[in-house]
Amino acid sequence: MELLSAELVSGNVKKGKSKKEEKAKEKTKGKPREKTKEKANIRIQDQVAEYTTVPMPAKSAQKSGLSTNSAQAETLYNSQLEGQQNAQQENQSIIDQSVLSLYKELTASTLTNIAVFFPFFLGSKELKQLYGGMASTVSFSILISLAVSLLFLPQLAKILLRKREDFESIHFREEKISKVRWIGPIFQKISRVLNAIKLALGKILPKKYLYSFELNRVRKSYLNLLSVFFRKQYFAYAILGGIVLAGTAVSPFLKQEYIDPVDAGEIKASVELETGTHLEATSDRVKRIEDTIKKVPEVAKISSKIEKWHADLYIKLKPMNERSKDSQELIEEFRELTDPLPDVFVYFVENSSSDSSRELDIEFIGDDPAKLKQIAREAAGKLKTIEGIQETVLRFREGKQEFRLNLFQDKMALSGLSSEEVGNYVRTAIQGSIPTKFIEESKEVDIRVRFREQDRLNLSQVANYKIPSTKSSVSLAELSTMVEAEGETKMYRKNKRRMVTITAKLGNLDLGSAVTKARETLSQMKFPDNYYYEFGSTFKKLKKNQKEMGFMIFLAVFLIYSILASLFESLRIPWILLVAVPLGVFADLILLFLFRMSLNISVYIGFVLLAGIAINNSIMLVDQALHLFRESRGKDRKFALIRAIVRSSSERLRPILMTTLTTVTALIPTMLDFGEGSQLWRPLAITVFFGLSISTFLTLLVVPILFFVSERGTLGTGKTDQNWVRRILSIFRKKSVFEG
Repeated sequence: MELLSAELVSGNVKKGKSKKEEKAKEKTKGKPREKTKEKANIRIQDQVAEYTTVPMPAKSAQKSGLSTNSAQAETLYNSQLEGQQNAQQENQSIIDQSVLSLYKELTASTLTNIAVFFPFFLGSKELKQLYGGMASTVSFSILISLAVSLLFLPQLAKILLRKREDFESIHFREEKISKVRWIGPIFQKISRVLNAIKLALGKILPKKYLYSFELNRVRKSYLNLLSVFFRKQYFAYAILGGIVLAGTAVSPFLKQEYIDPVDAGEIKASVELETGTHLEATSDRVKRIEDTIKKVPEVAKISSKIEKWHADLYIKLKPMNERSKDSQELIEEFRELTDPLPDVFVYFVENSSSDSSRELDIEFIGDDPAKLKQIAREAAGKLKTIEGIQETVLRFREGKQEFRLNLFQDKMALSGLSSEEVGNYVRTAIQGSIPTKFIEESKEVDIRVRFREQDRLNLSQVANYKIPSTKSSVSLAELSTMVEAEGETKMYRKNKRRMVTITAKLGNLDLGSAVTKARETLSQMKFPDNYYYEFGSTFKKLKKNQKEMGFMIFLAVFLIYSILASLFESLRIPWILLVAVPLGVFADLILLFLFRMSLNISVYIGFVLLAGIAINNSIMLVDQALHLFRESRGKDRKFALIRAIVRSSSERLRPILMTTLTTVTALIPTMLDFGEGSQLWRPLAITVFFGLSISTFLTLLVVPILFFVSERGTLGTGKTDQNWVRRILSIFRKKSVFEG
């Protein structure tokens, strides 16, 4: 490709012309100009060819716009370096001009990045605990980066760009230099390593790839594609509308979770035995279960907590790199081992946080416990037939057989006894009371006082208990009748009404889909009056999270719009810049659907961050185009606008690609992390990685077209956003408005 020469003299570009261009110019001399659509297309192609074949240096700095400290510094330094190479001015004035031309872009990008973190401080307590530290840390580092880029870096550039002879007149004290001489050998070693790497790459890659920092081939392809979009502007509308429609269409089919489930490396087993089982019998059954589970090679250790007719086992697994099965596969294996055990029910679940557990609780609320249990059993049977639900568990126990004492109130009154006195006497006789403790060294032993064991073997003995009163002793049989009944071991209430719960163990079914299918199944059941069901805390937390994230995204976009409107002094331009946000968000929704990923709190946080990061590319393009267009001269303002947009796109291509690549590259380690806590950060990294990559590519094509269409309508009319705002404010300045 033949490159043309280029010079910058006092801010004007002088281009050398090839022989082909000179011949073409001679042929066209004397011919009248024709304003046709074909001529406009040729002009656009000429602009593209001009900025493709001529490596034009940027007049102002190339800004990163991302929340990485190195990006702003690199952009400002590149601008200062280009100004030093191409302008015939003093270094100090060049650096000052670079800072003045960049401060608006750097400030806008920094403020938009900080704006997306502001809603984090208005979120729930749980959201602040999860991501509040990240928001405050990144916001502070961005502010420091802006200060360094605008204050420290220009001063450093003045030193680095100073001529060699300027340093000869500077004298240093020998004792001052001797203190820092140890730095020299370190930099020499680093320089040798870098030179070795460069030489190695030079043997592998052609020099045109190794030293071509202008990305000529990429720029040529991009500008050729941009010329196609200028000629056929409906391509931009089709891309924007297609992504929005596709993202909206697939959103109802996305998996919905609060937090993605993760292999926590620990499994909890709940052991349930028949009501009334003694502690010794429970311990024996648990010991048998432990011996069975220990045979699995992936188990590291087991600890247990034993109660009457119930026990909890905590199974610690070996690290992921030392076992061939994940937690779900091991749960299935444990279930196959424990199902044959008689008179025991074992329920296995990953011992992770309740937010990421694969369970859906359904609460049935009413007044009659027996009727509630019947409804719960019927619902559990129907829910178990849903594809994707592994099993359903009844979270209540059957009643325990007991004997109730119905006291005769008239006889109680004659004896001078109260119900409390009779109850305390029977409880002390059978169960006993603990009046004191026996202390021996570091041990404490309860002293229990009750009847002898041979005096509390059967009910007839209990009926003959003599209860002392103020007048005489009265047997329990004379004061009451004994009735056999079934009593509740535990009672649960919600809003002062009885409640029973069932749990659906989810397999490959996400929480949102499980709720939808459960609603369809339960809608076929007939509930008595004043009996209803509710989903548990996991689903409620999911719905609350969706509302909170929607508010955060809206607030972030509103703050970004307000900042851009104030900096650009326009109400129309910020809408063009905000096009990058739906391009990234809806592209992410399509990606989540294609890869069957869930829409969870981490993805929503990624959307919020993407809103502040993706818009920086648009800021770079539009601000440079506005600057070039306002400096342009000539009667054909439409052609000047196209020229400014094409030149801005050409000059801003390199910094946009550089900052995008550095950002997405930094996210790769987080994307590949599968360790503990990765369920919080991995979806966020994936969302920002793909959303920013796709948004950058589409922004380079769509935003220039939308900006051209927007500005084209104001050419020659004098109608600007500033004039419109002034007209509105002038209305309120009139005295009649206030006197009215």
